Amino acid sequence: RRLTGTIAALTKRGVAAEKVREIFQYGKDIESIYFARRALMTRRQMFLLGFSQTEINDTLERNNGVVKNLDESIKADSIAMVSAMESIFYLGNMLLRDSDAFGMAHGLEIRVPYLDTFTATAVLSLPGAIRLPSGRANKYLLRKAFAEICPPHVLEGKKKGFILPMGVWMKTVLREQCEAGISCLKKTSLVDNHGVDVIWKDFLSASIHQDWARPLALCVLGLYLEKTAGSERVANF
Repeated sequence: RRLTGTIAALTKRGVAAEKVREIFQYGKDIESIYFARRALMTRRQMFLLGFSQTEINDTLERNNGVVKNLDESIKADSIAMVSAMESIFYLGNMLLRDSDAFGMAHGLEIRVPYLDTFTATAVLSLPGAIRLPSGRANKYLLRKAFAEICPPHVLEGKKKGFILPMGVWMKTVLREQCEAGISCLKKTSLVDNHGVDVIWKDFLSASIHQDWARPLALCVLGLYLEKTAGSERVANF
């Protein structure tokens, strides 16, 4: 498994390559593959930051505890299983939280129509084979539902996320603020300073954009601690 992962990762770079290797090495079931794919930090980065294997395993065990409580019919359907985990861990913890926080910060009511209770319950009750038939494009039901009113280039287009040029900003207009956050974090005893430096320097030397989320998390954590706790309290956190 380790060798296969290493070969498969040859087509990737940076954190993406690390995640491919981890999926092959540790992905013994859908849950393990999902958490390896969605984890902010790779195991290597977690070790660099000073986290032990036991601490990593404890986190995974807590996540798996949530998954174990899912209905057996969901566990038996791989598509439904991934959908349920996306709803619990990614949609709930990140996408909805972020959109609500950003919307309220600017006085905007942001709500997702597809999360209407009736609509969500109806769709989540469908078997995975209906939601995403084999060989069909993602968002199959959504494309089919609006086939009569959407132009072909929309129906046949690839999924596009709303992506900001964070990597570029962090290396230019936000660099001073980011480095201030890194400096604040290194004043604490929360994580290993060497690991913080490695992750930040890896980001600065990379030409690809997908690596920005890891160093940004460290920058924001440092700035948050500095702002909320004060430098003296942060130093003893």
